[in-house]
Amino acid sequence: MAGGLAFAGGDVYGLLQDLHNGRHYPWRAHGATLPQADLELTAPATGTALEPVTLTGRLLWPSGMKPRGEPLVVTRHLPDGTSRTLAGAATAADGTFTVADRPPVSGAIRYDVLWDGNADFRWATKPATVTVSRRGSSLTLTGPAKGLAGRELKLAGRLDTAGQAPAQGVPLTVRRTVTNRGGTVTTTLPPVLPAADGAFTVADTPPVGGDHAYEVAWAGDDTFLPARAVHQIRVYGPQE
Repeated sequence: MAGGLAFAGGDVYGLLQDLHNGRHYPWRAHGATLPQADLELTAPATGTALEPVTLTGRLLWPSGMKPRGEPLVVTRHLPDGTSRTLAGAATAADGTFTVADRPPVSGAIRYDVLWDGNADFRWATKPATVTVSRRGSSLTLTGPAKGLAGRELKLAGRLDTAGQAPAQGVPLTVRRTVTNRGGTVTTTLPPVLPAADGAFTVADTPPVGGDHAYEVAWAGDDTFLPARAVHQIRVYGPQE
């Protein structure tokens, strides 16, 4: 296309149009661009949310010179479309570099490493993707071993998310399963919200006697796997 430019190696190509006769002529500028630098980047195929992920690489200059102390821009892209520039990395004396990160969520995490070029060489960039799995979580639930029908029971528990505060406003599901002579009945109780440290309390007044199983469950999120805990209580009725 007339007026357009194409690049190949260090040369620039164009197509010129003679406005007098309408003819087109090829045009070439030899060695008009800077030599192209290159980046090598290696990343692990998989990782786990909140655990260290290390990427390594090397910046290469066509001249064979060692790009010592060259600053690099590292951008992390999350599955939800958001991105963040990580703390600055730079090349060592031999041109190698290391990028360390702790991905905050699971999914396909893309890392882009950019060297912005200088007066002698053109810029270079390289992407790498790490498939990150959710981290494990756990629930504990404690309470009395026995109780009486019609009297309140209280159970205490904690959601453990590896020292991270659980997402605010995310409820835990509570179910009560009663087994007695009348059969087995499961009832969903009001959900509970964990505190900032993961602690929570379940309060219930069992209406009848029987073997009571209280189950608390968390559905997990983009960072943590689901978790559940069960506590058994023998509840005695008025005639027992």
